[in-house]
Amino acid sequence: MIIITQILENQIALLKKCAEFYANETGLSDIDLDGGFIARETLAAVKNLEEQSKAFSDQYEEKLPTTEDFLKEVQKIVDQHK
Repeated sequence: MIIITQILENQIALLKKCAEFYANETGLSDIDLDGGFIARETLAAVKNLEEQSKAFSDQYEEKLPTTEDFLKEVQKIVDQHK
């Protein structure tokens, strides 16, 4: 899960950098026909994806058993087979 999260974070970071460059209204980009509208919308979408990713990650972490919980379950299994 950590690898998938890292890949997604890297993709989001790259998309953000591209969109930030495109959204620059100082004339540094030749792709300025829409005044950066699409880039600003893309940045808003990326922000939304980041928030969703964080929420998903937080929920996933909450559902993971702690080491103590895991050891208790192992002990139960061992006790059942004595």
